[in-house]
Amino acid sequence: MEISINGNSITYKLDEETTLGQVLGSLESECEKNSMTITSIAVDGEIVSPANLDVLFSKSPDDISTIELKTMNGDDIIAVLHRIGERMAAQVTALTEIPVLLQTGDDPRVLEIIHGFAQDFESLCQSLPLVKTITDKDISTAQIDGIPLEQYPAELTPLLGELVEAMKSNDTVLIGDISEYELAPKVKELAIVLSTV
Repeated sequence: MEISINGNSITYKLDEETTLGQVLGSLESECEKNSMTITSIAVDGEIVSPANLDVLFSKSPDDISTIELKTMNGDDIIAVLHRIGERMAAQVTALTEIPVLLQTGDDPRVLEIIHGFAQDFESLCQSLPLVKTITDKDISTAQIDGIPLEQYPAELTPLLGELVEAMKSNDTVLIGDISEYELAPKVKELAIVLSTV
């Protein structure tokens, strides 16, 4: 079995691993020791989706020809957080424009704005826990309105739930109010903190 990490072949000798899950667990452990985490897995040339990991983990290493792993290190994660912060800072203006867009019937633009924010929010939720795992950066002092950065996404989650419900019921007034008066100010503060991490 040939294994590469970020395009570089590595030597890996099976010890007592009987499943691919054990092999990948061992590799992830080594990555963590080197302040890295696995972000993508390709087996025999096919990228493995998270939904298929359980099936993959149960396979025998003998049934696999190649494993290609992509990783990120601590600096990569911090850079990701900075980019998310930059995008969120740009989204603040768009969020405040949602009421006008709804009044003028530009619903596709509203959906585009909300979708873009949702994608960045998801990336943020996935990236924040990695800061503790693979960086030596202490973000415990980074706070927004007295709430630690690591916990701040939980402050936004109820707002996003309300926004989804307002969209389902086509309540344009509530969509506009949440976007402009509740979400935009919180996203602005979040973007500022992310730029300083």
